[in-house]
Amino acid sequence: MAASTANAATGSFLPVEAYSQGNNYGYWEYLPPSYDGTTPMPVLVFLSGIGEIGTGMLDGPCPYPVGSPSFDGTADLCNNLRHGPPMLIWRSLNTGNESYWPDAERPFVMIAPQNTIVQDAYSLTDLEQFFDYLQANYAIDPQRMYLTGMSQGGRSTLLYIEHDPERFAASVMTAGAVSFSQMQNPCPMTRGAFWAFHGENDGHAGNEIFQPQAVVDFVDAFNGCPEPRAEGRMTMYLNAGHNVWTRTFDPADGMNDPVDPAYDPYDTNMYDWLLAHDKPSIEAEPNFITNLDAGDFTISAEANDADAYDLQWLQTGGPSAMILDDTQPDALVFPSGPGVYTFEITMIDDDGQWEVDTLVVTVQDGGGDPGGDPGGDPGGDPGGDPGGGDPGIDPGIIGDIVYEESFDGANGAGWPAPWVQGNSAVISSQLWNDEAELGGSTHALARMALPGFSETNVDVEVTVTYDAFNSQGVAISCRQNLHPTFGRGYAVYLEGGYQRTIGIWRELYGSHQPLQQQSIIGRNLASEVPYRLRLQCFSDEGQSHLRARVWVDGDAEPDTWDVDVLDSTPELLDEAGAFSVDLYNYSGTNDVRLDDMIITRLGEGGVAAPADPFTVGEELYSEGFDDLDGASWPYPWYEGNPDEILSAEISSNQARLVGETQQVARMMLPGFSETDVEVEFTVTFDDFGSQGLGFYVRQNGGVLTETTTPGQGYNIYVEGGFQESFVVWRELDGVETALIEQPLAGQGFASGVPYRIRFQCFGDGEYTRLRGRIWPDGEAEPELWNIDLLDGTPELQDTPGSFAVDMFNYAGTAGVQVDDLVITRLYPY
Repeated sequence: MAASTANAATGSFLPVEAYSQGNNYGYWEYLPPSYDGTTPMPVLVFLSGIGEIGTGMLDGPCPYPVGSPSFDGTADLCNNLRHGPPMLIWRSLNTGNESYWPDAERPFVMIAPQNTIVQDAYSLTDLEQFFDYLQANYAIDPQRMYLTGMSQGGRSTLLYIEHDPERFAASVMTAGAVSFSQMQNPCPMTRGAFWAFHGENDGHAGNEIFQPQAVVDFVDAFNGCPEPRAEGRMTMYLNAGHNVWTRTFDPADGMNDPVDPAYDPYDTNMYDWLLAHDKPSIEAEPNFITNLDAGDFTISAEANDADAYDLQWLQTGGPSAMILDDTQPDALVFPSGPGVYTFEITMIDDDGQWEVDTLVVTVQDGGGDPGGDPGGDPGGDPGGDPGGGDPGIDPGIIGDIVYEESFDGANGAGWPAPWVQGNSAVISSQLWNDEAELGGSTHALARMALPGFSETNVDVEVTVTYDAFNSQGVAISCRQNLHPTFGRGYAVYLEGGYQRTIGIWRELYGSHQPLQQQSIIGRNLASEVPYRLRLQCFSDEGQSHLRARVWVDGDAEPDTWDVDVLDSTPELLDEAGAFSVDLYNYSGTNDVRLDDMIITRLGEGGVAAPADPFTVGEELYSEGFDDLDGASWPYPWYEGNPDEILSAEISSNQARLVGETQQVARMMLPGFSETDVEVEFTVTFDDFGSQGLGFYVRQNGGVLTETTTPGQGYNIYVEGGFQESFVVWRELDGVETALIEQPLAGQGFASGVPYRIRFQCFGDGEYTRLRGRIWPDGEAEPELWNIDLLDGTPELQDTPGSFAVDMFNYAGTAGVQVDDLVITRLYPY
């Protein structure tokens, strides 16, 4: 349906359907009279609750007032007018009473996206893409972007500013939750101001969800972060339950309601408070090259903020240098010699809001290599010999031992020098029973720092034992700058609790983001069991290559890496740094114990990959779908769920599949009973921006939970749209669970381009090994697997099955094409 506009003296209110303009959400747009499409204006984004979820589409004119909530995701955009700023604007337009939304006092572009996820928060990656879309398509002031939400949308507000603490100047959470049973680390989030409104009697949806004390604890932790930090406020309504958003978004009502005097009063109009905050803007000049014989050089940055502010230049890497005028936009640097110098400039305004940017200056010595060998390779050829020797270690690449420590010593002594406590969250750090114990505060990252190193390519091994694996996580980092607020580096994070993952994380300016995570739920890690953890961090053809694995100490080290990912973040590429150990206690103040740490230098290229643990067997099935145009998919293919399939036929010598919107369309390939296989095929998307396609192995012939035989198997899935990822899914009892996800965003995937996929599934000791890679058809197949993981689900271990193809349309009814399918049996060693 085409969007329709409602006009009034107070502005223009417009519903925009999902995917109608390149947007991944359907949403309501309010443009005030002063909006001219050119002059940047403040924007207020509102995230609604689970009663307002829907399709993002519009079925007809919206009633006034809007009807009852809908929780099953089938309602249209009218459902998103029930609460908050959209409701106040809708009421103003329908009653003619501009006092519900006075433009002079609220000069915002107001945007309200409709969540499509039933009974859960907004997707963070979806929101990130949507916010990028808003900034590209509206005249928005990037320093005056504000985020707010109610109930599940309030929870989504908090989750998003943890995910991306740089985008919004200020945010307001009403009746939100603090990640249910887990509270986020608030310190990176203190770039922007935060205000939480809650009801003292809120116990919505259960004892641990939306509990007032959890929100209070979060705001206390926010305000306990080291400076610089923006303002954090907590307002608690007396005698109030879950719905506190109605009074909050209407200040004339909320500012007159009784609040708990132990917390912050509602004494400032919420909209005025938002507008009082603008995000600092600091932009360093582009990276540049200079010559040593030129002597000193100037580093410059441009700062912009409506408030008064302070600046601070800091050198973060490279040879030693002296900086003059380090609190000015233009600073003078005296280098000590040739090399690559890295700098950060930090901007802090009078509101405590802060921003950081970086600059890299290469100083040449008259034509030579300005950086030299970042660590050398005492073993000779840095390329190694991938074909011989121990498959886990290539002695042509492993170099010097950088650091080695067994932590033997007197009970109660501190960690040996040069270890130091990296922050105030460390409760204890001592030696005990020839191990290094580390204790940390609840809901805070306790860091032990290992300074005095400047290493780029390293292999780190350490033994870790958890006191309480169900409530703890431990990270081992490399390329760490050890800055107390603006930390930077890579880490492997072995996370217990309900997450139970091993992941590679990137820390940048104090904000942590996962690059790749793999579930370890099926591996039954436990407290008081020593685990060996290995991390490799090295440069690899213009990218940073990170990989890690974990195993029980004393057992044989596995050949495969649990996580293996490439990252192209420029601030960390070829960056030299030190090391650290981080502990996070989701509850309690338990300890972890470290032992037998060894850090070894690597030459560029890392350690050679092990040989494949199988031999390739006979071909089981191949189909080119040629000379069959107009026919159905050839026998024995059949439609697994015909009601969800619009068409399945051969077109242009390819197998074409078209499915209903937001339904799984599954084609079955029966008659096989295979356990260890390799599948290779080509896929082409009609509309990559709104589609996904997967291939199942070990498939039991079922579809989803509503079928007589619920589906079971493993699936390699290429996901377009806002997700843009490569995923391995496990289906069990008709329920699909993502085991590992590799982002594809930024790699140029597009509609109408054929992509080749290779997927392997085979037994590997006690586990099932699953790995996949994707590349443009016709180009050379890459050597690196995009995904490589182990799964210990007993129901699927050594379980034979058949095959299937799935497709999913997030919007519309476009098709996908499958071609040149080959299935081969594997024989694991």
